[in-house]
Amino acid sequence: NILNGDELGDENGNGIPDYVEVNNGDPTEELEIFDILTPNGDGLNDVFTIRGIQNFPNNNLKIYNRWGVKVYDVDGYGQGDNFFRGYSDGRVTIARDDRLPVGTYYYVLSYVDSNGNRKEKAGPLYINRR
Repeated sequence: NILNGDELGDENGNGIPDYVEVNNGDPTEELEIFDILTPNGDGLNDVFTIRGIQNFPNNNLKIYNRWGVKVYDVDGYGQGDNFFRGYSDGRVTIARDDRLPVGTYYYVLSYVDSNGNRKEKAGPLYINRR
């Protein structure tokens, strides 16, 4: 529920950006990672949303295509303007700033929790441009 990456979604109008609101799925989880990205400008899921990531600024996010080519790599994901919007960060075969095609990608998120422990989460991310 991120509008277009410039402003943050607030679907229920309570003044709190949706990505910051309490995780209603599993309150024991530090992060809630959404596995779909629809960068079509409709204001919903236009960026890769990781709810709660703002609480863990010491993080790194890498995204790979299905052949294992890294298409995105950033330190401090969710801080400032560090959001994945479905464009290549530019490595080997994918040119920088190229719009990535529809399909399944894979993310690897590493972060340091509040106790100083390094944690890692990984999984699929589907990009759909409809």
